[in-house]
Amino acid sequence: MTGFRPVGDDHAIEVVAFELTFAEPLSRDALTSVDAASREFDELLPAREPMRVGLIKMGDGGVSFEDRNSAGFQYSFVAPNGVAIRHMRIDEQSIRIERRDYSRWAQIQKWSMAVLAPILSSVLEATRITHIGLHYSDAFEQETGVVADPNALFNRDTTLIAPRIFDSTGSWHSHAGYFDTPNNAALDNILERFQVNVTAGDNARVVITSSHIGLSSDGLGAVLLDQNKKLLVDLFDLLHERNKALLSSLLSSNAQQQISLHSE
Repeated sequence: MTGFRPVGDDHAIEVVAFELTFAEPLSRDALTSVDAASREFDELLPAREPMRVGLIKMGDGGVSFEDRNSAGFQYSFVAPNGVAIRHMRIDEQSIRIERRDYSRWAQIQKWSMAVLAPILSSVLEATRITHIGLHYSDAFEQETGVVADPNALFNRDTTLIAPRIFDSTGSWHSHAGYFDTPNNAALDNILERFQVNVTAGDNARVVITSSHIGLSSDGLGAVLLDQNKKLLVDLFDLLHERNKALLSSLLSSNAQQQISLHSE
């Protein structure tokens, strides 16, 4: 169809990440409470360790490196090949959940909410959520033995990429960002950002990374989320739909069919 294969065969998602950013930094005591609550998802993310930070020190003796514990914790599920395909990081500023084994949206979202549920009350006792983000990395790889034009993956009529860029026969990069109005009263704005990297050549590769960040000036607090148990689910669904709309604008109809874009 395009001469390119989505990395997931019927989808192109290499990584999807859910992110919540806090209004105020979590204290050490709050992080300890969150970590204690995390024991409820030990089976989902069995590998646990404190956050680490690397420090570079320069002095009379030259440059030295120091590795020490930082404020926060990380939890992982590690595949047999040693890759952490499911990961969550909690620090003073945010929670980030990453999945490198994407299947379909309903399954990934359900799993992520199951991981968030045990710790969310501890977080909301200490702060509010001002940013809710959904981040994607979608990739296509050139099929073996096929001569293909990476530009065939794209919708030439998109308004998100300068038309002249499709005249290029080599590698190229494009990025953009803009604010949009959400159709959910819990958010003030949605910040949409994306970049496209096309690597031409014998092993051509196309990567689209995107971020969809809902902004709430008042913040999502314990009372609001208690009144509306489905609010986070609804907001992540909203951001997922924004990603589909972005890809609908960027990709050709053939590329959209390859990743079953409108099937879920």
